[in-house]
Amino acid sequence: AYSEPGYVCLNELIKAKANVVAVYTHQDDPDEEIWFHSVYDLAKQNNIPVFRPKKIDEETAQYIKQLKPELIFSFYYRRLIPNEIILMPRLGS
Repeated sequence: AYSEPGYVCLNELIKAKANVVAVYTHQDDPDEEIWFHSVYDLAKQNNIPVFRPKKIDEETAQYIKQLKPELIFSFYYRRLIPNEIILMPRLGS
């Protein structure tokens, strides 16, 4: 999740008391005007593990696999999510 769409959607999941087991977001680009709320800060404030990898590598994929997600949402995430992760959740992505 990233930017305002990611923040709003994560906030709604938190308000709905969804079991959010992890959040992946981006590091802010210092050359970009940051006008939106921080997904990273929202996750931290709600004690949700949050990660900002430069890319989704094999180590990241293995960690996500360990979480056994039932559902994956992507809200304005800027990187390509590998098929092995997209196909992982029981209820879909």
